[in-house]
Amino acid sequence: MGVFETPYTIVTTSILCALTSVICSCRAEEFGGQFTAVADGLALLPCNITIPRFQDAISLIMWYKGTSEVPIYTVDARKGTLRNALHLVADGLRPRAHFDITEHTPLLKIEPVRENDAGMYRCRVDFRWSRTMYQEARLNVVVPPRRIFILNMNEERVQGSIGPFQEGDTLALTCVVQGGNPMPTVTWWNDTDVVDDTFTVVNQDSIRNEFVIQNLRRENLFSEFTCQASNSNYTEPVTSTVILDMYLRPIAVEILSPKRPLAAGKSTQILCRSVGSRPAANIYWWKDRKKLTSSAIIAREGNYTISKLTFTPEMGDNGRYLSCLTENPLLHNTRMEQGWILNVRYVPEVTLKLGSNLQADTIVEGKDVYFECHVQANPWVDDIVWLHEGNPIRNKHNEGIIISNQSLVLQHIKITSRGKYQCIAYNSEGSGRSNEVEINLKFIPMCSDSREKDYRLARNESVTIPCVVDANPSDVEFYWNLNNSRELVDIHSFSVNGSRSELVYRPRGDNDYGVLLCWTRNTIGVQKEPCVFNIISVGRPRPLQNCVLFNISARGFSVRCKKGYDGGLTQRFHLEIYSSLKERVFSNMTQTISPTFLATNLPPSTSFTLVIYASNMKGKSVSVILTATTTPATQELKGDLNTPAISPTLAIIIGVVGTIVVLAIAILIFTRCHRRRNSTGQRKEGQKERQTPLHDCIDPNFSSKPKPDDLDSPTELSLGNGKIPRRRELSPYYGLPMEDSPIHNIKTTLQEGNRNLNYPLDTCGTVGWGTAMSSV
Repeated sequence: MGVFETPYTIVTTSILCALTSVICSCRAEEFGGQFTAVADGLALLPCNITIPRFQDAISLIMWYKGTSEVPIYTVDARKGTLRNALHLVADGLRPRAHFDITEHTPLLKIEPVRENDAGMYRCRVDFRWSRTMYQEARLNVVVPPRRIFILNMNEERVQGSIGPFQEGDTLALTCVVQGGNPMPTVTWWNDTDVVDDTFTVVNQDSIRNEFVIQNLRRENLFSEFTCQASNSNYTEPVTSTVILDMYLRPIAVEILSPKRPLAAGKSTQILCRSVGSRPAANIYWWKDRKKLTSSAIIAREGNYTISKLTFTPEMGDNGRYLSCLTENPLLHNTRMEQGWILNVRYVPEVTLKLGSNLQADTIVEGKDVYFECHVQANPWVDDIVWLHEGNPIRNKHNEGIIISNQSLVLQHIKITSRGKYQCIAYNSEGSGRSNEVEINLKFIPMCSDSREKDYRLARNESVTIPCVVDANPSDVEFYWNLNNSRELVDIHSFSVNGSRSELVYRPRGDNDYGVLLCWTRNTIGVQKEPCVFNIISVGRPRPLQNCVLFNISARGFSVRCKKGYDGGLTQRFHLEIYSSLKERVFSNMTQTISPTFLATNLPPSTSFTLVIYASNMKGKSVSVILTATTTPATQELKGDLNTPAISPTLAIIIGVVGTIVVLAIAILIFTRCHRRRNSTGQRKEGQKERQTPLHDCIDPNFSSKPKPDDLDSPTELSLGNGKIPRRRELSPYYGLPMEDSPIHNIKTTLQEGNRNLNYPLDTCGTVGWGTAMSSV
């Protein structure tokens, strides 16, 4: 820490610091620090100062490296402030270095940092009214190991799974690490345990660690051995892992199925399990000296194997030796065996064949096919059951299915008759199941999916339409055409791959929309019904219409529009609220059902620009632009103190409605009194009046429609039920003009018999007048 030379200088400097409010030490201080960065990462070197409240106090900031007197980074604020200071970077650091003065503690950032960036750095800060301040910081750059690999005993590189080894073998591995600063330590790990931490430094750039295991055991199977190189806590260790693979011999074999009598001709399943082999052992079944092939491996996992033998014994199999044999095919002398003597009972033996003049792969749709079920049984069979794809077949002469004794006839065979057939014979000992005979039926092409498909396309929009058919033989020819309701147009440009054709279709005009038809044919015939694809015109939605604002308040407003055409697709509606000059976005809303929006939490007395549009998958419509202004906040506060304020327009509407109601009641009362005075001697005329009540007394031109001079805004009035509902319309209007509000005439009705109005009052007495006035 530096010391000033005279008391006068100390006092002067202290006063200057107090006057300029520089939040830093008034004396020059030297700071020391160690900072570490990882190569190719980010290095941060702080200049331990606090930016003053008035940044004019700092005129120059310079960074130096080592003993050099030439700055590597300069921030020159002598002709301004730090905000508009000039940043100068040396060639070796450009463009990797940046001095960030916006941080609480300013930082020199170097990214990516390199190994040669390590060293001592000095930060110099020159003040306009104080002494220069220095700071030193040492940057250490950690360079992770550049390379790591594993060698086997033949000095060959290995990785991942190694081996396979056998029990008793020796494992020798060498880990080689190259590069790294500081020099890394090299260790061997087995899972989370260190198994070898001795290593040898071959030269300045290479380190080796040799690891040996004598006499491998079964427990070493799938052991993971990891070589790890680490030279810093700032970086993750560099690793390379190998997994030990081994061959193991089986240790046991057994037949899992219980030993029981078997019936000749009846399929039975016998299970055998082998344990301990790696890879899983092979299992073979033998009957005496004959190898059986009707077995299958149903489980092979880890070190065990389970095989299932599907065995149909014959009469001659009784007393023979059935055995299960297992061995590891990759190791010598590992065979193991277990078996037992068969006890066989006689049941039907059944064989299914096609008719003598038929072949399974030449049957064509519409031809006749018949099967023969050959049975050997003792005693003779009681019944024979036919199966198609595992489902029983019944006699149906009207459908061309005829079962007679040991034969099955299929007349005019159909596509649904494809598949596998079997017959089963029963006797008192059980049943015998025949072999399966599959009919490879030849048929004309048909659509794999018979449903019509819709494609909604805009003009010049392309789509790939696949047409897939089922056919046998599958070598088919494709034909495409378009039915646009005016003509049938053949299409020749499409691709074919077996039983699939693809058409890249792009409508360019109205005549390109309609129904695409895909036809095929093979050697059997022409497709009866084509594959149908509907090409439907779509596009962007039309603009919204009749957009208006309502419920305008100090904090928001509502917007309602009328939907336009959706372009043939599902559309959504959007409202974007900007400041009046579109400098700021206040809100962005989306509706999916109707274009009605409620904007809230907006500032009062503020003008906005509203952008309203619709969108679908093809794009968005032309935008509707509105302007809106929220009311002052004081109006909202005043309205909350007592009762809601009544606007002048609303007051005029209420006055007009009240006047109309009073005039209507007065006319009715006057008419009633006049009739009472003239009732004596005018009975016949009174009878006519009951048939046409008040026809001459009520002004036929009377209407509830307000005059234009009386109202400032459109209002709906109705006196049909004695109430006066009202609907406030917007004033002024925004956006597109709305349709005129409907106008309802006042219809006065009289009750039959007493000729009274629907108002509960006596129109001639004084009491009636009072009641009428109070009702108004």
